[in-house]
Amino acid sequence: MLINRKLKINYYFYFFLFTVISILIFSGCSTTAGTQKDPIYILNEDGNPEVYISSTDGESEKRLTNSDGNEYSPKWSPDGKSIAFISDRNEKLQLWVMDPKGENEQLLVDLIGEDEQSLVDLQNPEKSIIKKPPDFFWAPDSERISYVSFFNNQIDLRVIDLSTKTVLPVTKSPATEELGNWSPDGEWIVFTVKSGSNKLGIFKKNPLGVDEIELSNDIGSQPRWCPKGIKIAFISKRDGHEEIYTMDKNGENEENISTNDSVDNDFSWSPDGKRLTFISERDDNPEVYITTVDGLEKVRLTSNSASESNPVWSGDRILFLSDSDGDNDLYSMKPDGTDQLRITTTEGEESEPNW
Repeated sequence: MLINRKLKINYYFYFFLFTVISILIFSGCSTTAGTQKDPIYILNEDGNPEVYISSTDGESEKRLTNSDGNEYSPKWSPDGKSIAFISDRNEKLQLWVMDPKGENEQLLVDLIGEDEQSLVDLQNPEKSIIKKPPDFFWAPDSERISYVSFFNNQIDLRVIDLSTKTVLPVTKSPATEELGNWSPDGEWIVFTVKSGSNKLGIFKKNPLGVDEIELSNDIGSQPRWCPKGIKIAFISKRDGHEEIYTMDKNGENEENISTNDSVDNDFSWSPDGKRLTFISERDDNPEVYITTVDGLEKVRLTSNSASESNPVWSGDRILFLSDSDGDNDLYSMKPDGTDQLRITTTEGEESEPNW
């Protein structure tokens, strides 16, 4: 009788232990990095661009910022706990961060110096020395952000640690650089040196170390690591117009994967790194396309007389903008172009979608 009782106690103990371990294992395998977040974007209804968030079905929408200034470039952190954005609410371009409810706003760093601010007017790009908001990218650990700074009439790349507010220089030279994103392991930042140096092209730099490696001598733009870290895609004009190229992470095997005489740009990697969505004007107006990473299979996903832009891949859907009713609104669809869903129905202009 005593033996049976001990066996029964041992059974419940091991069953409980197995259950706890299983929960920990499966919860540990689940991460927010690859999941689809709610769309965030800029909405300009009254000349004052603000950050908004919408449900994926478009049923609910919320304004996240409410300032007298202009907001730009909202981007989710990889862990889904924060949103970074640019604002000129203090009469200078600054990098801010907030939580997904629009609360706990926190100023991180100035992006432009006092002397340079008079040269910048993003609401009137034709009068501005900088035509668009400075780029920034979250590190994969959600603890650092790389960004473009403009001080002392010089453009440089820097990294800020969100917990300590420590700023580290990535580049410091008279050259003009364009920032790309982080490698998935957080070890490298890819960027382009566009002018002002005897070495132009695409490079990668270890932001915490000293290594800087040339990947390509082509002055490409928008260099982006694929989610698996194997390839880097970028835009090149070496054929006289914008085309999408890829290369290995070490700079080898550069390949044109869009291969068309029209403009191809505005691309986004699929989460598995096997495909890219992009905008092409090969059919006379900007439409959303998809291609395999080798460029052999291309499919047109949208078909209309409107202009599409800003395709962003997340999870199993693609977010994009379309002016099919006269102003830019937000839509999503499956990667085969089906199940197209309108998310916003405002009379204002949506821009810079992210999820």
